[in-house]
Amino acid sequence: MSTDVLTGTLTEKPPSANKLYSVNQFGREFLTKAGRAYRNSVREALRGQWALTSFQLRLDDAYDIDFWFFLPDVFNATWGGKKGAERRFKTRDVTNLVKVLEDVLKELLGVDDANACEVHLHKRPSETTEIRVIVRRLDEEELLCMLPPEQQSRFVLR
Repeated sequence: MSTDVLTGTLTEKPPSANKLYSVNQFGREFLTKAGRAYRNSVREALRGQWALTSFQLRLDDAYDIDFWFFLPDVFNATWGGKKGAERRFKTRDVTNLVKVLEDVLKELLGVDDANACEVHLHKRPSETTEIRVIVRRLDEEELLCMLPPEQQSRFVLR
């Protein structure tokens, strides 16, 4: 297993998906002003945390990402009561936040997010907002194991 790991922590509460993106008259999705402000804030926070790291990815390196979302608004407090919420979970969909975070990683690491072979999302309740980003370079043997057995002999290790 590779030991090339980069971690970062964000404490700013992300805007809802409805405030991150909008759609223009041609049906094209774009980042809103609030979305751009959040992206810029994330970029600067991670750039500051990673300024002194020696972690680097080459253009053809594969990697995986873990996103841990610790959020105070995961559960509906009134769920289960007589006149309580109909759903146990609040409609906080963390999958909508991934694209903004991946775009920042692409910019900071210089590697296309198409190189991400695995992306894991974890949502947990917490008193405060915290998003942990963990990027791990995959070594050649890990890539080889991802291939079907009949293709493994054609895979060239570095």
